[in-house]
Amino acid sequence: MGSVLSSRTGWESPASQSILSDTSSADALSASILAGVATERKRNLEHSFNVFLQQHIDQALGKGFDDNVGRHSGPIFFQVPRAGVWFDAVNRVYKFFMGEPSEKDTKILGSLQNLVETEVRFSDARCAKALPLAISAYKDGLPPHYTQMHHQEKLDLALNVLSAQARGPMYEDYVTQLEEACERIWQDGRMGCETLSLTGNTCKHPRHRTPNDPDDDSSLPVMTHNSGVVYISFCNCGRRQGQREDSFSVKTANHTFYQQLAESCCSRLESLHFPTFKPSVTNAKAAKVDGSEDNEMEIEGPSAVSRDSREQIDSGTPHSPGLSLVGTGLSGSMNNATGTVATRMTGEQSHMGSQVVITLTKDDTKAITKDRGIIRQASTTEYLPGMLHTASPPGLLPRWSSWSLCCLGPSSLYSHNAGICEQPGFLPGTNFLLPWDVTIKIEDRDKWPAIADTLGKKALLLKNKKNRVGDIHEFSVKIFLGVEYECVRGHRFMMATPDRHLKASPSGLVKDNATKIANADMPLYFPCPCSRGGGQLMRLHVVTPKAPVNVTLSPQVQPGPDPCPRYIPQPCSSLPVKLSASAYWVLRLPYVYVGDQGPHYPPDPRHQTPPSFARLHKGCYGISQVTLDR
Repeated sequence: MGSVLSSRTGWESPASQSILSDTSSADALSASILAGVATERKRNLEHSFNVFLQQHIDQALGKGFDDNVGRHSGPIFFQVPRAGVWFDAVNRVYKFFMGEPSEKDTKILGSLQNLVETEVRFSDARCAKALPLAISAYKDGLPPHYTQMHHQEKLDLALNVLSAQARGPMYEDYVTQLEEACERIWQDGRMGCETLSLTGNTCKHPRHRTPNDPDDDSSLPVMTHNSGVVYISFCNCGRRQGQREDSFSVKTANHTFYQQLAESCCSRLESLHFPTFKPSVTNAKAAKVDGSEDNEMEIEGPSAVSRDSREQIDSGTPHSPGLSLVGTGLSGSMNNATGTVATRMTGEQSHMGSQVVITLTKDDTKAITKDRGIIRQASTTEYLPGMLHTASPPGLLPRWSSWSLCCLGPSSLYSHNAGICEQPGFLPGTNFLLPWDVTIKIEDRDKWPAIADTLGKKALLLKNKKNRVGDIHEFSVKIFLGVEYECVRGHRFMMATPDRHLKASPSGLVKDNATKIANADMPLYFPCPCSRGGGQLMRLHVVTPKAPVNVTLSPQVQPGPDPCPRYIPQPCSSLPVKLSASAYWVLRLPYVYVGDQGPHYPPDPRHQTPPSFARLHKGCYGISQVTLDR
């Protein structure tokens, strides 16, 4: 009704008047803002030196500017000068602008600047007052020597102080003065050593030389690197604890520290020495190795199996045992037509164990012996400069081994009720190994009963079964496995699965088994239950059974993302390590992993999702036959 009246009588309701008023005020405000912006832009353009100069140029080039024609005669303002006058004037102008001003000119220019540039004088006074405050902020809490990173952090703090106090056009000049002053302070005997340890810590010493450093600056002191960080670690077997200084070399981290502890502990134990460089000349040298890690070698070691079985293992099916199966004395050539090591998936297999089918004939043994002769011999004149991995050139060995394998004694040393004893550092409830029940089926009826007779009839239980293949000899063995981690605080713990700590009941009851840790990739780093640091995989515990089989080890650790190679204790062409029966073995892994491009650091713990690298690859554990000499 109101709209009808307003259209007919010109009367508007209060509501419509309010809406129109709000709309008009908004339009007026936006128009005012736009007009102000346009005016400001126009004012900036008008006050631009380019615009100012262009206006005079256009006027000078315009018609009638330089002629003397007019209605009334007057003085002549424009005339062509003589060449001498022109060059003299140009030289004077050039010297005035480009040359050093004279004392008289300097005094005149200073007076002119004081009279005209009031803003500059204010800015200079303000910045000059703020500069000492900024330098004091840089000096506050300075250590005796520090790195370039710390210098940059303190410089940023000083710049923030200056920017909070200084104003005006002289600010940039005083920023330059501040940077130069801080640089002089840092370089005046305060420069620290920039070398990083293999764990990422900086050397605490001032800039120096090392005893073997070819630095020509003889004024620098000679000393070894030291970050001041001390970690708690354990020996090869894990029975002795010691403090280790932060390492700056691979040999110190992976070899020297453990050798020093072994003098009072592990040296008396039976151990297996991994292949190392054996020089035949006195002037042996490091081999030149391509720095790229992209060319990873295809692993065709003794853990290789037939193509069909390898595809079954890699497929990750629920029934795949994930074992590296090795027959008696099998070498790297297992892809022949009579390949006898295979893994057969049967419906009888349970998740608690694995079934292994091993068939070995005399023809296979002859072929294996023949294949052993083609393994490339290691060089005796050149050694591998770094750690051994799958991309290392064949025939090169390191000067020392970063791995260790020792036997603590008979299998009776481990009690499944009491757990691991006489080894310090284990967190409560984590010092237990996990049982791994492996069911083995053998199709060689002539050879295995003889082995059973030599070991004793009570050593294992053989039973005959019938199936489509024929008579099968079957027996079960129990292996105890443990995947041990260490944290920097000296804590040790075992893992029950790739993503869970092992935790036994107060009475020592362990409900888990080793199937998951044997058949899956294990993380190289995992948070410690103390929640103050990350744990690193350092040892593999294996208690072998009293049976006519050998448990084998073929560890491969990938500490970085692809194309990072896998680090191994022995060349790819070597046989897997065979562990003696009825014994307690401990494999100690490297403390640091260093490649051709530098050390591999742990992944960022802030990432919630587990990385696709930094892991011990599955297939580390295997089963092989025990042979009889006939």
